[in-house]
Amino acid sequence: MGLKLELLRMSIYIGFPVALFYVFHQPQLYEAATVDMRRKLYPPESELNLEEYRQFVDEVDADRKKKDASYRR
Repeated sequence: MGLKLELLRMSIYIGFPVALFYVFHQPQLYEAATVDMRRKLYPPESELNLEEYRQFVDEVDADRKKKDASYRR
């Protein structure tokens, strides 16, 4: 009885972490939730967002050119 009990305990100690590793490392289980969360956090770029970004970059470039010109005088 003692040997069977120890074998059962050993198989549980080894099998439980292996089973959890197998279950929780299946991308199919959480792929939909991950994709939905990624779309909420990082929405696809629209033309309006892209135009605002380009305008911001142009403003920053103009300010930088002004500063560079004032330092060169």
